[in-house]
Amino acid sequence: MANQVISMQQIRAIIQFLEKGYSLRAISTQLGICRPTITVYATRLKNTAIPFEALRQLGDAELSSIVYTPVVSIDYSEDERRTDFNNRVTYFVKELERPGVTRLLL
Repeated sequence: MANQVISMQQIRAIIQFLEKGYSLRAISTQLGICRPTITVYATRLKNTAIPFEALRQLGDAELSSIVYTPVVSIDYSEDERRTDFNNRVTYFVKELERPGVTRLLL
């Protein structure tokens, strides 16, 4: 399934394989994870500028903070288009209940 987080054990295995010089395709085959996913995690690990040996020594919390980027929430309160849409939602819902009215018409 899409957007599933892989386990810390698998991340540690990726680190070990990268440290040994395995290719991304070989790591993908060994772990049963698709290659683009391995590429994303390998890129994140390489961008830290921390050697793989030091990454293996980190605890789960520290490694998690490196690998998983924090979710950034976007503040839409100042967006005038979003505000206008939110003001019209009740009207749209009311109109969609009428026969023959579609979202395309609105």
